[in-house]
Amino acid sequence: MQRMILRLIHNRLIAKRIKRRMRNPFIPYDHGNLSFNDFSPDVCRHHFRFEREDLPRLRRLLGIPDIVKTKRNGYVFTGDHALLVLLRRMAYPARWNDLVPQLRRSKSELSEVFNHCVLLLCRRFEDKLFWDRTRLNAAKLTEYAEAIHRKGCPEVLNVIGFLDGTFRPCCRPDDAQEAIFSGHYRGHGWKFQAVSTPDGLISHLDGPYPGRVNDQGMVNRSTLLELIKGLQDANDEDVSLYADAGYFMAHEGVPIVVPYCRARLTKEQVSLVL
Repeated sequence: MQRMILRLIHNRLIAKRIKRRMRNPFIPYDHGNLSFNDFSPDVCRHHFRFEREDLPRLRRLLGIPDIVKTKRNGYVFTGDHALLVLLRRMAYPARWNDLVPQLRRSKSELSEVFNHCVLLLCRRFEDKLFWDRTRLNAAKLTEYAEAIHRKGCPEVLNVIGFLDGTFRPCCRPDDAQEAIFSGHYRGHGWKFQAVSTPDGLISHLDGPYPGRVNDQGMVNRSTLLELIKGLQDANDEDVSLYADAGYFMAHEGVPIVVPYCRARLTKEQVSLVL
């Protein structure tokens, strides 16, 4: 009787193992490090979105070291290999299983080195992600305002960019579920605040904020308004950001323009509607 029970348990364990392998099949690959010269110029252009001769300079400018070692499991990659993983993943949405043969590492290694490089770049360029003071000078802001004006925005508003928040869902945590739950999106997640400019770039990125914080709450917690007011004082010219009706004018002088929500608008208000 005892032998039959042990055999039954053994068979069930084997069945679970087979089922797990069928769900996560092993993908054969040649384990090793990659360099930029392992790929042709056409492959670099189409799969990594950069010319092959520009990749060494890109790695140097991003500050990716010669040897990258992840903190969690201690996976070791060369700097070239780590950059290739980062670029390949961000070039086009793809599953790690599909990238294993090309990038020559397991999906756990690829996932971990990708997250490691993203955190490295976020910490290194944190100030520029929030606001690049070198690029976003007075001449560039004037160029933005003129471009938006040519598309129909009233010149008196002097809009230089468009402000909005975005919600990124996540799994429900074990603790502090209420903090990141959004009643509007009916799920758990994190929110980010961004300003897009006419050149198609995200010129300001701030976050993450708990999912329950609305768009106006993110503005109140960040220093974006103080930054815009500082630009106004430095350039001696009023500039503003255009946002949706999720924002509201807290007090006079706030550099945010929102649409009118009334059913009947005056002629002056109609002339200012974008």
